[in-house]
Amino acid sequence: MTNYKLFTKNKNLYATMLADVAQAEKFIYLETYIYGNDKIGEQFRDLLIKKARTGVNVKIIIDDFGSEVKESFFSELIKTGGQIKFFRKFIYSLKLVSKNNSRNHRKLLTIDNKITYLGSSNIKEKHLDWHELNIRLENGIAEYFSSIFLDNFKIANKKSFMKKWHIFPVRYGLFEIIRDVPSIKFNKIRKRKIELIRQAKKQVLIETPYFLPDKKFRKALKIAVRKGVDVKIIIPKKSDVKIIDILRNRYLGNLHKNGIKIYFYNKKNLHSKFLIIDDISFSLGSANINFRSLYMEFELNLFGWDKQIIQELENIFKNDLMSTEKFDYKKYLSRSRIQKIIEKILAKVRENL
Repeated sequence: MTNYKLFTKNKNLYATMLADVAQAEKFIYLETYIYGNDKIGEQFRDLLIKKARTGVNVKIIIDDFGSEVKESFFSELIKTGGQIKFFRKFIYSLKLVSKNNSRNHRKLLTIDNKITYLGSSNIKEKHLDWHELNIRLENGIAEYFSSIFLDNFKIANKKSFMKKWHIFPVRYGLFEIIRDVPSIKFNKIRKRKIELIRQAKKQVLIETPYFLPDKKFRKALKIAVRKGVDVKIIIPKKSDVKIIDILRNRYLGNLHKNGIKIYFYNKKNLHSKFLIIDDISFSLGSANINFRSLYMEFELNLFGWDKQIIQELENIFKNDLMSTEKFDYKKYLSRSRIQKIIEKILAKVRENL
């Protein structure tokens, strides 16, 4: 039986994380895309300082673009032996986009090779009310996550590295860890999700904040419906990234016409990311279903076949459905010509990033 806990609320997640950090004896490895310059960020930092003073090895990776703090925020932690790396520092250049495109979007906390957290949540007070999906695992798999963290720690400031050595999947019992690095060729998380969708016989359940599936992903969903698979997708009515909400209109109408059931979550900001196939398998982690996550970012997902976890994820999905409204195709068709033109322009911009 897997010793695990799922979290959909950051308030509970942060409290449990901090309690585990307080019990650390050997090391604490933390990796996040966003680290807030706020009370939550200070809580984590101050506790990490205390642990470092007792001899616990503290290492942190924060994406430089996503971070709201600078190295000075951690000056006391660094003095006590903590190591902080800001992943690929932002470069000001005429080629601003291309020089800064590949970001580290992973969210991971691993402690003493005993406890692991991963999922959708960053470290930020403003996100306390967001609807997320994270898992806490307490078993030997933590050792593999620690190794994956250290791999990324080594290349945090490198523009060039051997990609294939940093994307090997790891199998552990009923779990598989799949990680991605920016790559048009590899994109292992995307490929595994498509593979699972193709294998579906009864249902595909998807929850994601940013839904911009590529052609092959959309095709897999459509073929699944033709085979009689019930495909349901929950996305936020309004996400925190407006441009994504505009761009996704390029796909929603056609997917709806092909039998895919789309629901808009209308309660609080939906930021959870998970997939369930046929009561058999699941995926959760940092990766969204959009171009950036699929091809251009460092991502980390857990795939698995644990029946108990799948059942709990299904319950979360069913509960979330109660706070949704169905996609309205007539309303979709009535959107203005200007809006359609903006969608096309933004789609072209995205394709050329």
